[in-house]
Amino acid sequence: MDGDGDSVPNGHEYVSDTDPLDAAEYCRIASLGVSNSVSVVRITWPSSSNRLYTLRHSGTPGAGGWSNVADCTDLPGNGSVMVWTNRTPIVPRRFYRLSVELPLRLYLSP
Repeated sequence: MDGDGDSVPNGHEYVSDTDPLDAAEYCRIASLGVSNSVSVVRITWPSSSNRLYTLRHSGTPGAGGWSNVADCTDLPGNGSVMVWTNRTPIVPRRFYRLSVELPLRLYLSP
């Protein structure tokens, strides 16, 4: 079921802690900027303080070879826009995706 018509099922909106009735609110990479002159990639995304975020990368996403970005795994959301910056040399082609999870403490709450 997709209550707001944004192509994100309501169950995914629950996990993302986004409003299932607001088509403009869903888990996503909000911006990705690349500066070739200094080899910097900057990625931002809106977050919830009740969720954990992991950024993944792949050179060939169709092959299923996604790897966690080393310093961006299970990051607690801050309720605002989160930013990740990579200052290592840029590879010729890299794809990124964001995943969100419920913290274990939410599963264990009475």
